[in-house]
Amino acid sequence: MPSISVCPKVFTASTPAGIPPQTLQAHFNRGFYQLGITPATLGRSVLITPNLCGPGLPEHHYSMTSRDAVVAAVQLIRSFGVEEIGLAAHPADYVAKLEMRDQFFDAIGIRSLASELGFKFYDLGIEGFEEREGIFVSSVLNRYETILNIMPPKTHHQSVVSLALKNIGMGCTDHRSNMHESLTDAVVRANIFIRQERNVIDIVHGGWGQEENGPHFGIGNLPGDLIKLYGR
Repeated sequence: MPSISVCPKVFTASTPAGIPPQTLQAHFNRGFYQLGITPATLGRSVLITPNLCGPGLPEHHYSMTSRDAVVAAVQLIRSFGVEEIGLAAHPADYVAKLEMRDQFFDAIGIRSLASELGFKFYDLGIEGFEEREGIFVSSVLNRYETILNIMPPKTHHQSVVSLALKNIGMGCTDHRSNMHESLTDAVVRANIFIRQERNVIDIVHGGWGQEENGPHFGIGNLPGDLIKLYGR
């Protein structure tokens, strides 16, 4: 299996809870500046991969990426001159039947968010995958120069890795039942395949979060808007 050696730069900010997207954008911009992220770094196309996206499904509210964080990220990368933006999500085990996927994405509001902000939405469960040593990585990732990976702080009862690694390792892959048989190993391997070939920027936004036995049985909390950005 190929290996990857990444020592990321880290930006951290702490702000009052409930700040608007414009203020979030300013903090993200500070993070980009301190990490040395420039228009040339991003390129002309960026794919945003949230951990789904609220505010729908209140019972899972705290395990989903903040809508405001996605709005702030879109506004920022547009100011950097990015021409093509995509938003990608995998419905995971929330949807058992193919014909219910549209209803699910409409219920959580992620499809309408993409339409409102004027960019393409991808259902990663039906877009096609490339097999890499038993890991099925979404082919959508190949269409974009940079991946902006945005997630809340949350736990997972089956894995010792979470946050950015879990979000992209499971959110951009398929055959999930097989991956859950050895979840931590599968997430690490998926990240190796994805990150060694692509430019990935991670944002952990703590407008809300989750602790204890997540994601389905975790306890939601409001830790305040802790912001962490990771870049190479």
